[in-house]
Amino acid sequence: MTDQLEDLFHAARAQAVREIEPPGAESAGRTVRRRRRSATAAVAALVVLAGAGATALLTRPREPETITLGPAPGAVAAEDAGQVGSAYARTTPAWLGNLTLELACTGPDRVTLVVRGTPAADPGETAPAELARATAVCGTGATTSVFSVKRGIAGLTLQLSGAAEAMFAYRLTTDTGEPLTETDPGARLRPAAGLVRSLPWLDPGAVRSVDQVAEAGRYRLTIVCTGTGTAEIALGDRPHRIGRAPCAWPGEPTVLDVAVSQARTLLRIEFRAPEGATAPARLAWTWEKR
Repeated sequence: MTDQLEDLFHAARAQAVREIEPPGAESAGRTVRRRRRSATAAVAALVVLAGAGATALLTRPREPETITLGPAPGAVAAEDAGQVGSAYARTTPAWLGNLTLELACTGPDRVTLVVRGTPAADPGETAPAELARATAVCGTGATTSVFSVKRGIAGLTLQLSGAAEAMFAYRLTTDTGEPLTETDPGARLRPAAGLVRSLPWLDPGAVRSVDQVAEAGRYRLTIVCTGTGTAEIALGDRPHRIGRAPCAWPGEPTVLDVAVSQARTLLRIEFRAPEGATAPARLAWTWEKR
């Protein structure tokens, strides 16, 4: 380095040292205030982000609750699940036997399901008749209604009502699995002799004197009961029980060996259904002299 450049370097360094001002109290205060403002802004930003996250969690749509009805008590005739909405209606064929209607819901208030029977072609009756009604209080489990369909009903209509946003599930089951027809138990009888006689639908608990034996003697009484329950068989004005015929679908013949002591003895039949059952039974029988 030349002497001239060295002199210039020393002069510039001396001037720079004179112009550098060490930080005083005021300068340090400005630095502290600047850093404090930066920290406050950062905390505020975190608070805003946390609040936005909490709001998102609170407003996130809830997943629909699953509704379970448990094992089906019989053959399923109809079932559905979803949101109630408005003007819900569904049709299904009519079924024999005892029908069990199950209904459950989640959401606000309650839901009601009404089952109406559509009459067969009959000039005297065209309006659907209410057969069953079930009302479920949402969130409290399933409610159940048991009913049966009598003759003259061509089909069923299920109508649902309640809060439109509520979720529902229902199931209709039958203990026979048989659609409603003119079931004739007499078709199950093939007697060697005698006439096949039959009884129209007999309601649970009903007792009917249905026949008279023409003359005394020993007979083979063959009887078929179509339904769910038992037919109790008795003879005489002061009836004594001679046997029973289990009811089934479509029904199997039961054979009883009967001694008749006098002519014109009455045959009495009582239909006993299971507890809670409402479906009627139909019977057919024949006598054979032995």
